[in-house]
Amino acid sequence: MNYYENHEFISASLLKVFIDSPQKAHHYINEGQKQSEALTLGRCFHEMMEKKQSFQIFDESQRPEPLKTFASKANKEWKASQLNQDCDVITLAQYTELKNMVDKVHGSEFYKGLTGTKLEGIEKEFYYTFPNGNKAKCKPDALYNGKDGSIICVDWKTTADKLTGSTRKTNYLVSKFKYDIQAVHYSEILKNVLEKDIHFFFVFVEKSAPYDVLPVYINPNGEYYNFAFETWNDGLTDINESFKTNNWKTLEQSIENKYISL
Repeated sequence: MNYYENHEFISASLLKVFIDSPQKAHHYINEGQKQSEALTLGRCFHEMMEKKQSFQIFDESQRPEPLKTFASKANKEWKASQLNQDCDVITLAQYTELKNMVDKVHGSEFYKGLTGTKLEGIEKEFYYTFPNGNKAKCKPDALYNGKDGSIICVDWKTTADKLTGSTRKTNYLVSKFKYDIQAVHYSEILKNVLEKDIHFFFVFVEKSAPYDVLPVYINPNGEYYNFAFETWNDGLTDINESFKTNNWKTLEQSIENKYISL
């Protein structure tokens, strides 16, 4: 079963698109997610967090004719061969920036605390059918065994937003990208599959200097979680129903009263 191509079980990424627009989710399923520089860098960052590297680094200083530009035939052909790889390719400058980010996360007190606990798994796939028939899946970045028999689920996030110690601004950041929906999605699946309490953390790191790091705990017993749970549960039910009936509402049909009143 290919995790990304199988849509019988709903991922958090697809669900977040559906909550915005069922039609966009249907398009996402049929056309797939468009590859972008941000997605490429995100994949490379996650690999580096786990001290892996399947991607290639394009270092223009290594061109065969270093005293000439890429207008030269030899340099142009070399560049084409370097960029035409069956893997992600990033520039040396991009790699350096990613390394700065990874180093700051690895140097954080939160990460040091994690490495003192037993690692349960990295990017393991989980599938679950809820009692009401809703099907969902998740692939956490990392799972650790908590001291109380619980599971610590960690999701690494890079952000262009400037991080602060403000709860209000952090709330905005998490809600803006529907990360709260992702946290509930992962937590509810893992709680049922593993039959353990789940403590979910996002670990944000800035994409630019000074690469500040901010761990964010999504309290499963808090009002924030409960509010997100309602949106998640309704959305998961609706998207499962859309798959069963092949009825994907238009944006107009999906909103109350068929219009927005300001």
